[in-house]
Amino acid sequence: MSQSSRVRELKKSRSGGKGSSVMSQDAHEDENMRPMQNSSVGGADEDLTKYSVNELRDKLKTSRKETSNRDVTIRALQRNYEALCTTHDDAKTEHVRRKEAFDALTDKYAQTEVKLTAEIEKNRKLQKGIAEAQNEVSGAKKCFHDAKMAEDKAKEDLRLGLDRLLEMEGQWEGLQVQLAEGRAALSRTERSLTESNAAGESLKRAAAGLEQALAVAKGEVAAWEKKGQEMEGLRAGNEALAKEAEARAKEAKNAEATLRALREARSSAEAKAADLERQLATAKGLVEKGAKEVGGAR
Repeated sequence: MSQSSRVRELKKSRSGGKGSSVMSQDAHEDENMRPMQNSSVGGADEDLTKYSVNELRDKLKTSRKETSNRDVTIRALQRNYEALCTTHDDAKTEHVRRKEAFDALTDKYAQTEVKLTAEIEKNRKLQKGIAEAQNEVSGAKKCFHDAKMAEDKAKEDLRLGLDRLLEMEGQWEGLQVQLAEGRAALSRTERSLTESNAAGESLKRAAAGLEQALAVAKGEVAAWEKKGQEMEGLRAGNEALAKEAEARAKEAKNAEATLRALREARSSAEAKAADLERQLATAKGLVEKGAKEVGGAR
């Protein structure tokens, strides 16, 4: 088998019968090699009789050497061709792989673009929600500020009310002390009136009326301290009570008027206390409402 035939068979085995273009190329290479083979021996029509035997031997050696060199060259070309075919196949495989990778990247890019569009829309909605939430927080802060101011005002009103209540409690305790002193003075007066036969039933009735009036006026009997002092004076002047019965009756009437005034003062104090209790309840309601609004805003 000639070198061109071997090259052609190797090409077919490498390419797997890639087509007539490869075969025509091999035939063309074979045709190109034939003149070289004919020229190596000087041509088919050359007259060899003019050469001696030694010259013919030299020519034959030279021709064989050239043929051997051509075979080496052909084998090198064949190896280069096989390497080129392998490189070409690898390049085709790499091209297919890169094309598949490019298609995969294209699909992935499309999917990523869809996801990115969705994320952008989601982010836009999120930004809108954040803006609305910030507006709500601003409103809640304003409500909290208003509630805080209302709470501070309610606390101040409550503090003033408590101070007023403490003041009234102090006054109440003072009135209780004065009432106790008045009752003690009344007891002493009763004993003095009992011992005094000259006072009569009128002074007893006046004393009983005075005791009843003092029992009703538990809240605010501011003038009883003075009356207690007067009762102390009455005990010192117990002997003169018989002569001053009419004057004591008049004083009893004045005491009744004083008790009525104390009763009115007590009613006024109770009304003020009720008003302060209402203010306190209103302040507590405002504080609880502000706390609920603050809790809802949080």
